[in-house]
Formats: sequence, structure tokens, C-alpha cells
Amino acid sequence: MEILKKRRGLITAGGLIALAAALAVIAIALISRQTIFSPGKLNTQASGEPVGGVLAHADLSGQCSACHAPPLSSETMAQRCLSCHTNVKDELENPHELHRRLLPVDEPPTCVASCHTEHKGPNAPLSLVTEKHFTREELGYSLEGHGKKDDGSPIACVDCHPDTLDKFEVSTCNSCHQEREPEFTQPHVDSFGPKCLECHDGKDTYGKAFDHNLMSFPLQGKHTSPACSDCHERARTIPELKAAPQSCNSCHEKDDKHKGTGGQECQTCHTDNGWKEVTYDHELANFTLVGKKATTACSSCHAENKFNSAPTTCNACHQKDDKHEGSGGQACETCHVEEDWKEVTYDHELANFTLVGKKASTTCFTCHAENKFNDTPTSCNACHEKDDKHEGTAGQDCATCHVEKGWREFSYDHGLTKYPLTGGHIGAACSTCHAGNKFDNTPRDCYSCHEKDDAHKGSGGQDCASCHSTANWKEGWKLATFDHDLTKYPLEGKHAGQTCTSCHADNRFKDTPTSCTACHQKDDKHEGTGGQACVTCHVEKDWKMVSYNHELTGYPLTGKHTTPACASCHTDNKFSDTPTTCNACHQKDDKHQGSGGQGCATCHNENGWKLVTYDHNLTKYPLTGKHTAAACASCHTNVSFNNTPQSCNSCHQKDDRHKGTFGQDCARCHSTTGWPGATMDHAIIGAPLMGTHANLPCSSCHGANVPIGSMQNCAACHQSKDVHLGTLGRGCASCHNSTDWKQATVDHSLTAFPLTGKHTGQA
Repeated sequence: MEILKKRRGLITAGGLIALAAALAVIAIALISRQTIFSPGKLNTQASGEPVGGVLAHADLSGQCSACHAPPLSSETMAQRCLSCHTNVKDELENPHELHRRLLPVDEPPTCVASCHTEHKGPNAPLSLVTEKHFTREELGYSLEGHGKKDDGSPIACVDCHPDTLDKFEVSTCNSCHQEREPEFTQPHVDSFGPKCLECHDGKDTYGKAFDHNLMSFPLQGKHTSPACSDCHERARTIPELKAAPQSCNSCHEKDDKHKGTGGQECQTCHTDNGWKEVTYDHELANFTLVGKKATTACSSCHAENKFNSAPTTCNACHQKDDKHEGSGGQACETCHVEEDWKEVTYDHELANFTLVGKKASTTCFTCHAENKFNDTPTSCNACHEKDDKHEGTAGQDCATCHVEKGWREFSYDHGLTKYPLTGGHIGAACSTCHAGNKFDNTPRDCYSCHEKDDAHKGSGGQDCASCHSTANWKEGWKLATFDHDLTKYPLEGKHAGQTCTSCHADNRFKDTPTSCTACHQKDDKHEGTGGQACVTCHVEKDWKMVSYNHELTGYPLTGKHTTPACASCHTDNKFSDTPTTCNACHQKDDKHQGSGGQGCATCHNENGWKLVTYDHNLTKYPLTGKHTAAACASCHTNVSFNNTPQSCNSCHQKDDRHKGTFGQDCARCHSTTGWPGATMDHAIIGAPLMGTHANLPCSSCHGANVPIGSMQNCAACHQSKDVHLGTLGRGCASCHNSTDWKQATVDHSLTAFPLTGKHTGQA
């Protein structure tokens, strides 16, 4: 009840009177002084044409709702601005316009909050745009080349924008540069016009930084000295500069002494070094200049500067020099050469009549009388009929026997006939066989000529050539030879030196036996126990020379097995069922006493029992490095080969200088190449070594064999060098690097105070 009484006490007669008095005072104040809550007067700056029905914002005095939306409305003030300034609204839709480029991407416009102001007085500026709102590059023009004035002071915005930042008069460029460098500016403006921004972007891309050699037309020779306007005449924009013609003729047509007859590809002959410097590769014209042509002036062949359709035949230029008066045709190069007109040569093979022997030294006119070269006869008889001592009886093909070297030197190749001459037939006179100069149907068998010489009186038949040859018939039977290879029993070894009668008694040649025992049964010391195939072991070179190809068996002999006598393994002349295991013969030599099994060949080989080798790659522990040179007994003590330990520690525990502090996995640092020279890939443990750490010895960080897992932070080693005395924590790598401790850098943007402006250059 007390609370209700207290609350009811607020609404008293005195309280209501006081409230009414306060409201009256406020109302009177508003009526008497409207400026108590006034935001200030609107701007009186007038536009050229009415915008939203008014010329200036001051015309909207008292119409707050024209710019300000109701407090609870979803409409923004910027939308009210754009409802009048429709031109700005259009610019916001175009990415190339100023307002669109200045507005952050994906953000709605905020005209008053960002750039424009109001209620600052009738004459206050409506636009307060500074460099903090945008960068010059965003507007398509860089200030890279406009950093400072000539006196060294920085260029201010007002230097180029004297009235307002949102306007720029291009005449400002001209007036400023006319003052700084008039001797360059005025001719430049005269040549390329006053619209500087058509070409310049503030970076001198098409100014001092422009390199013409990077373009499609690099400047060389005398092209480097003319002014730009000489080639880029009346060019006012970058496209117009790029559209400058690049052909020689476009600039040098007035200099063309050929008056266009040589075409427009002037560079084919002329160069950039000077118009008078002329060179031409005549191979391009499919007419290579050689000999005296190479030194002849162009005008000698190209009269009146005519280069097209110039004749290429010799006769076109040298008709007056033709002593043949056209009778030799116009292909002068067939005989004459370009080095000297008087030097004449002709390849007679082109006429299908090669000159050899005495013909090669004969003058042309000997055969070609009255300079007649066509239809010249090529037969011998046509020229030499008067020299034919055979009076035509041997025909007209003289070359069959006679040669061009000399008429009296003749030769006939009897190999062209069916009876080539060999042996004593070669030296026989032609008339010996060809009596009465008869050459046809001459008999070719031996007996026709040599019947009188047959000492066999016909008993050997008439095929004398089976044994006799043309080498020397008169030596008779002693020179008779027969190629036994033509039979089924070729003679080899000592058989080749035997007389025919040794095997062929009574001159019997047929049905002669070919088995060894037929002739050598009396020599068989095996008394038939080895069978009759003597050639299996014996050879025809010498009966006592015995050889057997053991590869015919399933046990080829290699190494020291090749030298023992057969009886060493085949006792009592037993060759069948001979054992092939090593143990069968070498059990007495087994020093392992059978503990290594009977597979001796696993380690031993036939080259020598003491030559032991084993391919450890067949096991799960292949040998590498120095392990390959260690004796087997080094690891396999007491001839134990099974269950041999494979860990490093099992053999090298005594060599462990770390006393086990690094564990037993020695291979992480050491290798089988050698115990010294240990290496460790620190990246494996997640702590790769970089910079100067990579070249430090292990002991620098692992002093006194500090175990793996010691601290890896910088302070663990470098605390004594910390000039900050720990005030910056232990994360040294935030500023320092492992390459050089003194080269400290920090990315201040990661802190709460990123560096900008002149702060970025401070130490």
C-alpha cells in the first residue's frame, strides 16, 4: 500500500502544473527561435539547369522531406538524392563512370556520409573528396610521374585541380609543362595536339618509358634519329599512333628512283643503315650469280631499272659473242662456263657417247666437221672402215675385240660366251681352237681336244674335268684333284692327306664303306665295348686325340671339372648312372660336416672349392656398403646362418658413442658406407633445418649427446643473444630467420597497428 501511495503521489496537481509549464516554455522557444534545433543553412550554389525542379539546395528550405526520409521508413537518404540527381544514378550503372569506380563493390551508395556535405552554409563546398576516398589509378591516371615539383616539394591536389577535385581541365597539363619545358612542350603539342590524356597515363607508358623496339616495328639504323611526328603525322590518340604505316613505300615513295618498278618491298635490297646501301640475294630470283656474273653491276642486266621479266638465257645477253652463229643452239652453258667465256667443256656422257682412250684427247672437230653436232654416227666402222684388216668378215662391232686406247691393242672376253677360258686355255692362241677363223659350233668338251693325252685310255670316261683341271694337263695324274665334298663323305683331318688308293683299292669308287670300324677295327682298344660310333669321342685329325661334348648329357662340364680325366668320375669305364651331386664326389672335402646341407653350389662354384660367394640379395637382408666386404664369419659365428640378428645394435653396440641415448635405430643417421660421416634428414621428425642451421654440426644443438626430443624453439639455444630480454616472448621466428639473425622483419599488418603511409618507411 505504501508503494501505491508513493506512485500515486507522482500524479499530483503540482506535478501536472509543472509539466504544462515546461511544455509551454518549449513551444514558445520554438516559435520565437526556430534555430534552436536548426542544422544550418542549405547551399546556394546553383546548377546550370534545374535538378529535381530547383537550381540549388537552398530552394528546398523548409522541405526537409525532400532529402530526409521518415525515421521508420526503409528508404535511405541516398535514394532521395538519386531521385533528383538521375545523371549520377546512370553513372552508378556504368563501370567506366566516376561514381561507379569510386563506390566500393557490392555496397549501396552513401552520398552524404562518403563524399558530399550539406547544411555547412550557403557557400560551403558540396563535395569534400580527398585521396583517402580513392586512388588515382582507380580513375585511370597514375601519379607515379607526378610525385614532386621542380623545387622538390610534393605535388598537391590543388596544383592540378585548382577549383574542385571532381573536375580537371586538360589545359592544365599544357600550361604546367609549357612553363617547365617550353622548348619541348610547344612542338609536342603542335605535333600531337593538346589532348594529353589521349596518350599519357601518368606512368610514361607512351612517354619516356616507351621502348619502340618492343613494338612490331623496332627502330634500327637511321630510323632511330627522326622525330616521332615524322612517321606518326597528325596522330592524336594511341590507336592513331599504332595505325602508322610500316611499309617502306609509305614514307619513301618520293625517294624511289625505280618509280615503283621494283615493287614496295624496299627492304629486299635496301637496309635501315642508309638508302644507298644496297644488297640482294639473287637466289631469291632462282638465278644464282656465279663467276663473272657475281661482280657485274645490276644495271648490266637490268637496263633502265627493269627487274621483272629479265631474261635468264645466255643468248639474251651474249648473242653478239656467239661465234657459232646460232648453230649450237642457245644453251651456251652446255659447253661454256660463267668464269670465262673462252673456257669450254662438255660432258660427252650427256650425248650417250662417253669419250675414253684416244677419243678423249681428240678435238671436237675431228668427229664434228663443219660444226655439225647432230646426227653424228657413233659406230666404229663409220670412222674406221679404212682401218679394218678383216675386210668386214668379223662384222662392224669392232669394240668386241678392239679397245679405244689403241687400234692394235685388242682383247676378247671369252666369259661372254658359254665357254670361259681358265688355266692353260688363257694363253692359247685363238687359232688353236678356232682353226680357219671359225668361231661358231666349236666343241667345248675336253676329250675333243685332249683324247691323245688321255693316259687312262678312256677307262675313266670322258669327263676329265671331274679330276683334272685346265691348270696343267701335261703333268698328268699327279695334278689330279677331286672334291670329295661333292660326295656323302667329305674328307677331313688325316683323311684329307691320304691317297685315293688307300680307300679305293683297284680303282673302285662305288660302294666304298664309310664306317670307322670298316678301316680301323684293328685299332679299337675298346674291343667293341664303346660301340662303333667312334666319332663320338675320337676325331679324324688324330686317333689319339679324344674329345667328348659333355653338353650332350644333362651335366655340362665347367670350371675345374673340364680338366680331370674321364676316369676320375667314370671309373671302370662306366658312363651310365654317374652321380651328379657335389656331395657324391666331394663329401670328404666338406669342412661343414654336412651342417650346410648338400647344396654346395649355393656358395661354392666349379672354378675352385675355396672360391666362396653368396648372393645375400636372396635373403631378407641384402648387403650394402662395408657389409659387402665383411667376412661371413663376422656375422655368422660358429657357422650359424639361421636366425642371425639384423639390427645395427646387435653388432655395433660397442661402437655406439651415444650410449643408447639416440635409440637403436642407427640407420636414421648412419649408413653402411661408413660409420663416420653420419647424416640426418631433420624433415623426417618435423623440424627441417634451414639457413645456417643446415650447415651446423649435430653437436651444436645436441651437446653431450642430448637425446632426440630436446627442445626445438629458438630460445633453447639463443636465449643468451636475445637483446629483447624475453619481452617479446620466445617466438623469435616471427621477426628473425635462420639465414641471418640480424636480418629481422615483421609483418606489422598481423598486429593491431598495421603500418601505412610514412610509417612504412620508419625503422
